Amino acid sequence: MGTLAASSRPLKRDNDATPKEIAEMLAREGKRFPWIEFVAVGVDGRTVRRAVPADTAESRISLMGGCVGFAGVIWFNQRLCIFTRPLKAGANAQQQLEATAAKLKAWAEEFMRKRCKIVWRTRNKERTKLRASLKRLLKEVWPKEG
Repeated sequence: MGTLAASSRPLKRDNDATPKEIAEMLAREGKRFPWIEFVAVGVDGRTVRRAVPADTAESRISLMGGCVGFAGVIWFNQRLCIFTRPLKAGANAQQQLEATAAKLKAWAEEFMRKRCKIVWRTRNKERTKLRASLKRLLKEVWPKEG
């Protein structure tokens, strides 16, 4: 959780990481916590998801003109929390990360809302089946490692 706490501090200088290093950081941080979604945000605003293989992520980051940072959504303390970690200093980079994180959070809220509606609007037998499928789905989204 120290990584999450450190993410709130403003960046004083740019992190001059190569696309390969950024792809490795994306994979490493993506496996470290039970993210609902975790992405690298490019200079042009496009994103690369954590599930993308490292070589593909590296080439996409190069095509985006580099990376301004990481954004993600995680279930923490009974609620959805957004996370941003800038790699470039400046207000513009932080605003771009926060906008991307807000979009991710809206997507995650809608995802959870739809899944919960499906489960609670059905009959008991069907509800049990849907709960089981929801548990399987959540295991895919939040895999337990190690």
